[in-house]
Amino acid sequence: MHPQDEYKEINMTKTYSAKEQGATKVWDLPTRLFHWGLVAVVTGAAITGFIEPEWWLSIHVWFGYCVLSLILFRLIWGFTGSRYSRFSSFLYSRGETFEFMHNLVRGKPPHYPGHNPAAAIMIFALLAILTGLVLSGLLALGGIENQGPFARLVPYWIGEGFEEIHEVMAFILLFLLGGHLLGVIVESHLRSENLVKSMITGKKTVSSVTAAQPVKWSTSLSGITLIAVSVTVVLISASALSAANLNFSFPDSVAGTLYEKECGDCHHAYHPSLLPESSWSGMMAGLENHFGEDASLDAVTISALNHFIEVTSADHGYTKAANLFRTVAPNDPQRITSTPVWKNIHDDISDNEFRRKGVGGRTNCKGCHRDALQGCFAERNIQLPED
Repeated sequence: MHPQDEYKEINMTKTYSAKEQGATKVWDLPTRLFHWGLVAVVTGAAITGFIEPEWWLSIHVWFGYCVLSLILFRLIWGFTGSRYSRFSSFLYSRGETFEFMHNLVRGKPPHYPGHNPAAAIMIFALLAILTGLVLSGLLALGGIENQGPFARLVPYWIGEGFEEIHEVMAFILLFLLGGHLLGVIVESHLRSENLVKSMITGKKTVSSVTAAQPVKWSTSLSGITLIAVSVTVVLISASALSAANLNFSFPDSVAGTLYEKECGDCHHAYHPSLLPESSWSGMMAGLENHFGEDASLDAVTISALNHFIEVTSADHGYTKAANLFRTVAPNDPQRITSTPVWKNIHDDISDNEFRRKGVGGRTNCKGCHRDALQGCFAERNIQLPED
């Protein structure tokens, strides 16, 4: 008998006597581990994405990689898993879906041993939105932060666009999760069965004449192995990418250069990507009155510095900082802390934070940004010093 024909037979019977009903193992262990594992990592991703500060980005990204590994497992398990874990067991026609919805509104939904049509729609929607979230997040990460598999492959402006898409999808996910929880509550009430418990024990009440086939231990073992392999492959690949990003995502560093020697002699050597070339040109042309100090240099040194600044200024940089700091304050174009983006980013940081012993003021970028000399200013490299 074809599964769909069997479901039609099941649907004709609305209630069963105590002798005709029984708790049968429906959900295999890998499916349950996937479900609760996904709950955990999505919760972690939501907390680090919505609530925690920006420097938690790296943790948010790792949660995203965990989501990716679980999605990879579920897509494979949807074709190779036990009976009710397979996608084929909950592919319904439009007519069946409408009929189920009609009966659900009447408060008399037919019984399904596996996923009913409403749950099937939710499962496919959740898998689709989670896949979109991971993909948009990785594209945004590559374009904006120069990290992940798309580092240096996606332009900044495209990364910004995917960041917006990522945020919209995150809210859509919250909406879907709310609908999922509501559906669980409603069906549990209508069927007088705890569906949350079912996803823990794997057992559901089914008709004795259509009892689910026992889930073999060998099937569960292969599923658990697949989960472990999926998570391991994704996380090892992510670790390798992270290490590779450290090697090629930094722009021209000022560390050990003539620029650091001359400019860092009096103050922090601000990376040229924090101002456009026009601002630096004006600054270099007036070194005899450099913010109230005489910083005059010989012509040869100035020429060498101008060349370095020209190729590493915000106009030519590809980092997030370079793209953001191209706009300066019209009345103070040479002061980094006067730029609109600097003020916006640091607006909620109190004076007490800037007065920390390890910071010493608003002008000491490397006090909090461990990659300031490299010019990256990645969120993952922000570390507030202890007093």
